[in-house]
Amino acid sequence: MNARREFQKNIDRKMKEHADLEVQGREIDLKKAEALSYVRAMQDALRLLPMDNSSDDEPVLKVGSELGKVREAILKVGTPMHINDIVHEIGKPSNAKSRTSLAGSISTYARKGRVFSKTGPNTFFLLELHEASQAPQKGTPTNGTTAHV
Repeated sequence: MNARREFQKNIDRKMKEHADLEVQGREIDLKKAEALSYVRAMQDALRLLPMDNSSDDEPVLKVGSELGKVREAILKVGTPMHINDIVHEIGKPSNAKSRTSLAGSISTYARKGRVFSKTGPNTFFLLELHEASQAPQKGTPTNGTTAHV
């Protein structure tokens, strides 16, 4: 009979262990659900914020994105580029659809005065280069008078 009691004690102990693990599992599941709920709330809030973390004066283009490649191409050339040259430079197919799509994307930024400027029909430049080329050079007066050296 003693053996029966020992078996029963072992069974009872394992049943209690199992019950404790189930309670812990429910607590873990609850914590997981709370964490997931928090993450979803943060994602919803993030959607309300602008895409970039910089100020409105300095939009950021993702490196490797199509517009990021356009920026790099214009930086490399250093002069305004026609859409045909841009499409060729970034390796897109030179068809009407890709030219129109890319020109529309660049024009959207240019209309808002961000990143790109439009210098002619389907010709684009970078605001950062345009502003740099108009910045006064060292020793150049800014009031319209001539410099005396």
